[in-house]
Amino acid sequence: GYLRRGDSVRITTDASPYGLGAVLEINGSIKAFFSESICKLDRVVLGLSELPDSKDQQVLEAFALLVALRHWSQQWRGQRVRLMVRTDNVAALTLVTKMQPRGPRLGLVAREMALDIAKSAYMPEVAEHLPGTANSAADNQGFYVVHGQLLLEAARSVFDGARPRSLSQ
Repeated sequence: GYLRRGDSVRITTDASPYGLGAVLEINGSIKAFFSESICKLDRVVLGLSELPDSKDQQVLEAFALLVALRHWSQQWRGQRVRLMVRTDNVAALTLVTKMQPRGPRLGLVAREMALDIAKSAYMPEVAEHLPGTANSAADNQGFYVVHGQLLLEAARSVFDGARPRSLSQ
């Protein structure tokens, strides 16, 4: 955010051919999470394979970022915040920072993301790559993502008010 003022909003996403998952942290505390299966309409609109297929991974990772940014837009749009997005997919991070997609399927996601970011006061300030092992093992993040599904530890962290463990622990 402007002059590094405002809340620190961090959105971490992951995707698989089966679903999407994301966690919202504000000032270091997990505030919300979601997980969604990839539905038939998603497959048609995004031009995905009829059945789950790893060749759709780049598009799904970018789609996970779009869905999370939209879902939690009230947390960052129009407010002075330091917005960070994190994922284990370099193509999705490049998309959110440079808006230069490779291919029509990523282009569709990029157009939607550009429209959303254009409506906001601030662009994501930091785009951080998480190596796949860090994003899925997630002992350091306080959540687990398996095939796009956030598991019980995330729910307990949110509802018990537990802080996620830091990378140094």
